[in-house]
Amino acid sequence: DLDMLLGGMEETDMLCIGARPAVGKSAFALQLAWNVSRRMKVKFYTFEMNQKQILDRLLANQSKIELQHIRKHKDYMNKGEEEAFKVGINEIFANNNLIIEESAKTVSEIRNECKYIDGLGLIVIDYLQLMKNEPGVRYGSRTEAVGAISKALRALALEIHVPIVLLSQLNRAVEARVDKKPALSDLREAGDIEQDCTQVAFLWRPKEDNEEIRGVYIAKNRQGTLGDCNLLYEGQYMRFSQLDPHYIPYQTPANFPKDEKPQDSFSTLSNDKNPFDEQIDLQQIAMEQEIDQFERAYSNVPTDRAKADKYWQEVIEVADNLQKKYNNNSFVYS
Repeated sequence: DLDMLLGGMEETDMLCIGARPAVGKSAFALQLAWNVSRRMKVKFYTFEMNQKQILDRLLANQSKIELQHIRKHKDYMNKGEEEAFKVGINEIFANNNLIIEESAKTVSEIRNECKYIDGLGLIVIDYLQLMKNEPGVRYGSRTEAVGAISKALRALALEIHVPIVLLSQLNRAVEARVDKKPALSDLREAGDIEQDCTQVAFLWRPKEDNEEIRGVYIAKNRQGTLGDCNLLYEGQYMRFSQLDPHYIPYQTPANFPKDEKPQDSFSTLSNDKNPFDEQIDLQQIAMEQEIDQFERAYSNVPTDRAKADKYWQEVIEVADNLQKKYNNNSFVYS
């Protein structure tokens, strides 16, 4: 859906991705950079993380091992995790196209580095408000400085014919709105961004009670249409993906009300015939989603002996209940 809205990027485009803190804009930009780096070189400038943190996030994204587990644990949970880790790390180190730069830069420094990289296909900057001013240049306000940086980056894209993805913070005005949906006027310290960029996209939480859904709003698109869509954001993996039409919000088994089963995707609709009945086995979908929730809820084994004993009792009880519920002998747990 997002690809259809944006229509891709051309070689002189500049895409601004704006969001409030902790919404996932760095994870979004990193996944975009990684996908492009499969085909061409990408220069990724990060001004608030180091290379190790970037690589940890990439590994979580590629292996689907939780980021906290990668950062804190010193051993594999099981054979499956070990295999996922090896596949993910090998894929990352086999990719020579993603070039990570972790120190703050001026536009002139970025220009001098990027114009001599053969085959460069994309520049990603995380994020605009942390970029340095040119030495010896003073501005009346930070807004003027950020505006000058924005114009210089636009000129850079036109000069070297490489598209730029530019991340930006949003001001707090968006928090005062009922729906929290950003607008162009929310771009922080950067009134010129909306003029300089060919495309502007915003990330936000359309549902305050659901941390897994992210809205993407295309507020400016010089060569395409405006609109919005929702994506699934798995923060534990730093991963964005297309939202499944049968998505069920994540709940741990412990949070399910007693004597109440998790609802399937159509349970809140009317009793009219579901248009997907002929194509989809809803029981199979519900079973797979509950198994996925079960695996995620019990992915970390406690190190404390007493807590570990309780943990395994819960695992066995939940697994037995799932087997009985779906009469599925192929569901095996260890």
